[in-house]
Amino acid sequence: MWRVPLSVPPAFHATPTAVHLVEGGSFAFRTYTREGALQSIVRVLEDRVPVTDQIIGEYKESQLRSARSDQIRAARRERLEELPFLEFLPALDRLLVGTDGTVWVRRYVPEPGDFFVWHSFKSDGEFLGTLEIPAALTPLRFEAGRVLGRWRGEYDVQSLRIYAIEGVGVGG
Repeated sequence: MWRVPLSVPPAFHATPTAVHLVEGGSFAFRTYTREGALQSIVRVLEDRVPVTDQIIGEYKESQLRSARSDQIRAARRERLEELPFLEFLPALDRLLVGTDGTVWVRRYVPEPGDFFVWHSFKSDGEFLGTLEIPAALTPLRFEAGRVLGRWRGEYDVQSLRIYAIEGVGVGG
């Protein structure tokens, strides 16, 4: 089963009082009460990035590189030619809620570089700031001026790390 290339699935985070949701790469996140009533929609100010021929070519090459045989590669190449591509890249692909109620959403990039960009908002939707987090760190929790995450080091060795956050979002 294939999904639309470069698309992202919905991301959500439930708290005791609300459910926060980013729908499939949307430019906004929604907050619902635990009973399911829409509480707010917060738009994240990001530019729409068109899906270019270069982006499509890089995506196809990455899919073909991971094929384990020439036969699989040929079948993938044929299938990739039939797939529709999005007109614009998704804006957001992850969402976490800090222990203080701040909502953190991650900017989607098709091929991660050295950092991911995370935007932070108060629970009422007020923008707090933007933070670059190393791509090797997968945030698991934002709390009291710090982020706890899983670090992927050399040879894919994993460890837990805690980093201080100054001036953005949590406790800042």
